[in-house]
Amino acid sequence: GPRYDVLHPKTGLPCVVPERGWIYSRPEEMQHQIDLGLVEFREDHTSPPFRKAHIRPTITELNDTSEEEGLDDSEGFATQVRGSYFYKQSQVAVKLLRTLLGGKVFDNPKDHEELAKLFKYVMGDDTSGMVLDFFAGSGSTAHAVLDLNQEDGGNRKFILVQLPEKTDNPQYPTIAHITRERVRRVIAKLKNDKNGQLALEGETNRDLGFRAFKLDSSNFKIWRSDNAPQSAEQLAEQLSLYTDNVQAERSDQDRLYELILKCGRPLSARVERVAIAQRTAFSVGDGDLLICIEQHLDRDTLRTLFARKPQMVLCLDTAFDSNDALKTNTVLEAQTHGIIFKTV
Repeated sequence: GPRYDVLHPKTGLPCVVPERGWIYSRPEEMQHQIDLGLVEFREDHTSPPFRKAHIRPTITELNDTSEEEGLDDSEGFATQVRGSYFYKQSQVAVKLLRTLLGGKVFDNPKDHEELAKLFKYVMGDDTSGMVLDFFAGSGSTAHAVLDLNQEDGGNRKFILVQLPEKTDNPQYPTIAHITRERVRRVIAKLKNDKNGQLALEGETNRDLGFRAFKLDSSNFKIWRSDNAPQSAEQLAEQLSLYTDNVQAERSDQDRLYELILKCGRPLSARVERVAIAQRTAFSVGDGDLLICIEQHLDRDTLRTLFARKPQMVLCLDTAFDSNDALKTNTVLEAQTHGIIFKTV
């Protein structure tokens, strides 16, 4: 709990703070409890005061609407110093998930309402924090964050990680399938609930989308020094294999997001497809990064890329078709414009 000064009524000096801290999160609430006569002081300030415990609540306690220890509502849990455990019927979460997904698909889902209270409690006034769940399961964490944002207009984000553990359900062959589908349905429900409602003053349309990725090997052939050829002939053969280092069976989207990561940008970055001299490039973030994964490039395309004045341009090395002069001139022209130019 927090640590702040609570003055002893006789000595006027700060009381010793309990090892665990005060049970009330704010000095104002502590003073309120003192005014109600529910806090008992010791002889002097050398020992902490304690809260009175009654077998039956007094009229004062029953009529008090402030935060109480163990108060079971969202506002109370958001401000009260929480205990280490509490009890709630688990069937609430089970029935909700069953209704949401149209059947029993997951054992013992977490209660998203309780998670929402916990996130709000931990984040406090921060409505744009990040929640990371390494064992996403049925997606309760995402459900909690989305509901919280809908409730107070926040912009909290979540990252869910889930191994593709197999299930016995052909509709959801892995737990990861359940996770993704729950997030989709929660978003659809929130959008449906919002339809027809008037926007509050200053409220903007929040992005309720999400992106799902699967961990895989690189989309580019990686030179392995531990498999170095033993002869000049073997070296020549291996170099010819790496002339085109792009894995042909992968899609442009696969390559794009790996390159976004290689440039140190988040997977959640805004991506916009832009037309560049009859070819296509991708503008990432606020347009400071342009990624072009066309298989062939010419001078006009490259100059059009530079004309957008990004901070960095990234292209495939194979797109220069072994034209070293074009590549060298491109690097020099990028430097002239103060643009970082890289190939992969």
